[in-house]
Amino acid sequence: MAAYVVSSVNQSTFYLVMTGLCLMASLFFLLLKAPIKTGLKVPEEEPEKQSVAQDIRETLQLLKNPRMVKLLPLAVLSSFSQAIFASLFVPLMTDTIKANPQTEDWDEATRNTHCLLAYIGLGVGEIVGGLCIGKIIDKIGNKASLFLCLILVFVATATALAFIMTFSFTL
Repeated sequence: MAAYVVSSVNQSTFYLVMTGLCLMASLFFLLLKAPIKTGLKVPEEEPEKQSVAQDIRETLQLLKNPRMVKLLPLAVLSSFSQAIFASLFVPLMTDTIKANPQTEDWDEATRNTHCLLAYIGLGVGEIVGGLCIGKIIDKIGNKASLFLCLILVFVATATALAFIMTFSFTL
């Protein structure tokens, strides 16, 4: 949907509107009331109220856990690759669209639309990959799945480099 909206409005306007929607959604969830308990007979145990500082301390303690330390490189790699690929993908695609003789007359909005449509496939791949990696970890363990993830990152990087070297866009 964003791809079609970007084609009809300025890109900076689109990002401002999306930022506003994100803020409104965050406020909406922050202001939700506690659910009304109906018909369920659950023991009335009051959960401990924790401060934000306590939550942060517990998260940092989790990061020191020996099992979690093994996965930290993967988490760091994943966050950096997401940031880098997301920031480079659209300019790379729009440049290849400009270089193609069939699409060189497209305006910026049309180029961005096609790039964001391609991004939909990446998003679906992330969702499916996230669901599959949990099953893979359960079946073959953390170390083997980490090795598998590194192989997949190598293949993805090689594919991206091959795309950069060919620098062509086709429909």
